[in-house]
Amino acid sequence: MRLLRFIISAISLCFLSLVAIHADDATVKKLLDVYDRSAVAAERLSVANQFFSILLADDFLEQPLSFSPATHPDTLSQQLYYWAAEYFYDTQDYERALNYGLRAEPLCEAGGITPLLSDCLNLIAITYIRLGNSPNAARYAKLCYQTAQKLGDPDALSSVLNTLAGIYIGANLPKEAEQYVLRGIDYCRQAGNQGRLSILYGMASEVYHAMGRQEQALDYARKGLEIEQQLGRKDKEAIRLTQMAEALTGLARFSEAREALEKAIPQLQQDQNYQSLGIACNKMGELLLNDDQPQQARPYFDVARQIFSQMGDPYNELHAQLGLYNCLKDSLPQEAMPHLERYNTLRDTIYARSVADSMAMMGAQLGNDRLRQEKDAAHTRARIILYVSVGVVSLLLLVLAGLFIVLHQRTRRFERQFNELSANADLLTDPSDDGDNPSAADGPQQPLGEAPPAEKLAPEDRQFVERVNALVRRQIKEGRIDVSDIAREMAMSMTAFRRRFTDLLGDSPQAYIIRLRMERARQLFDEHPELNISEVAMKCGFDDKSNFTRAFKHVHGMTPSDYVRQQK
Repeated sequence: MRLLRFIISAISLCFLSLVAIHADDATVKKLLDVYDRSAVAAERLSVANQFFSILLADDFLEQPLSFSPATHPDTLSQQLYYWAAEYFYDTQDYERALNYGLRAEPLCEAGGITPLLSDCLNLIAITYIRLGNSPNAARYAKLCYQTAQKLGDPDALSSVLNTLAGIYIGANLPKEAEQYVLRGIDYCRQAGNQGRLSILYGMASEVYHAMGRQEQALDYARKGLEIEQQLGRKDKEAIRLTQMAEALTGLARFSEAREALEKAIPQLQQDQNYQSLGIACNKMGELLLNDDQPQQARPYFDVARQIFSQMGDPYNELHAQLGLYNCLKDSLPQEAMPHLERYNTLRDTIYARSVADSMAMMGAQLGNDRLRQEKDAAHTRARIILYVSVGVVSLLLLVLAGLFIVLHQRTRRFERQFNELSANADLLTDPSDDGDNPSAADGPQQPLGEAPPAEKLAPEDRQFVERVNALVRRQIKEGRIDVSDIAREMAMSMTAFRRRFTDLLGDSPQAYIIRLRMERARQLFDEHPELNISEVAMKCGFDDKSNFTRAFKHVHGMTPSDYVRQQK
């Protein structure tokens, strides 16, 4: 209860804190403005030294930094803009951080100071990540990686590899992120930088959490926490505790997850780390909601909503809005609806963005970089692979041609049913189809419809279909049907998922899922005649009987009532 009261009081302070994170923000901004407007060298030098004095007094610099009249003007601007970018990134003013980082970058390059250029490029990349611009983040991370390779500095390489892993995580490509974070850990161990090693362990925890490998996620988060405890960095301890809570939740160890968050949240608030605080509040809200405590969960989601709305972070705000809807839908349905509408708007915005193509291109360009220390062996291996590939590709083309013929024939067989379902687009996009109301499918789960004949699919295609069917069965059981969630769990963009799905099965994902749900309904009518139509509808994820009736009739050619009478 004490932590809950703390969170409720934090709601009223959240916006004020975000506006004035640092006591010296106004002074810093004024000094930087004077520097840009002044044409007098002496005044610019004085302003720059005042700026660095503020950073030193604020413990932002580890040692004093000052310049004399002999300092070249470009060097002065280079240092000022770079440290201004670092300062504003630390205060979570990402637009200003990006502005100054982009101004510092050409000056760092012209100055020929490769370590500073590497740091500046990495700062720009992680700022673009915070602003949700993955393509530009990838571009600058690639430049940073190339610069760090020239240095041969394992510490710099570990830093940019951590950034690359973060970009892939943001693009829902955790498998690709894994190779970068593990290579980054290797470099960091070579460099002996314990502080950065903890950060990489935290990133590894997030990667394995996204991959569903929760034991590994928990192990890496704990390793990071142990380092932070040794270093005495309370602010970073709170972040590792939050990552541990995510892994513990994935392992269904809910009480341990709550204990970790109860330690982390006050520290994150004290440190004014609002990004991590919002994530922790979302997670605490989910745990309380899972424990059937919607009133206690609501203030946590509300804090997260305010933070991410203010920061312009649609992905995390989406989770907060959905949490608020679930907290209010039973007790205050009118208050709940605006949160559902905002959730749907954010969801459409997020999944309209497709960064998978740019990520794949970047991966092709950077894939061999992580093995540069073994490049001679890699070149030899590449020549062998090339010779073998010539024969394999020829055979593969023949196989693909045969597969195309099989898929084309299957597509034509499904054409009539596809057209019937497409003609009823209002049914396929009905909000009730998202299954916001929970349902429970009692007894053992039965197969839902038929997948393509196994012998006619390549192993990877058969695995794809089986995985999709498993996800659909799980969603039907949970009472929430959401194609975008399925695409995300398959680590694919919506465009790529829909294209591959339709090529394999001949149906759009929505039409296929409707057909599976109606096949499940038919099986329930056959095997459980004691169930009435409303009960079957709920078990198939419909909270509206009329929508269920329309869907059943479109798929089976008769209403549920007619079908039940026919079976008697």
